[in-house]
Amino acid sequence: MTWFETEQIVAYIAEVGRALEDWTLNRVQMKEVQVELIRLRRKLKSEIARHTNAEQNDVLQQILGQLHECRHCINERLKC
Repeated sequence: MTWFETEQIVAYIAEVGRALEDWTLNRVQMKEVQVELIRLRRKLKSEIARHTNAEQNDVLQQILGQLHECRHCINERLKC
């Protein structure tokens, strides 16, 4: 994964986070975002497993943490 791809993922997660904070996503949109976040999670996990660079893995782990927070929030909202 290139740094450009990483930046795109970070921007997407930030956008999702803002939408969750503003409560602008409906149920259908949250389900669509949920699918995309699952795809991105797999991609990040794969990259973490591939790299031995500790600094790069730390950055990817931080992104993964933010992604997890968004997924958790969506899962909680979809329970209602």
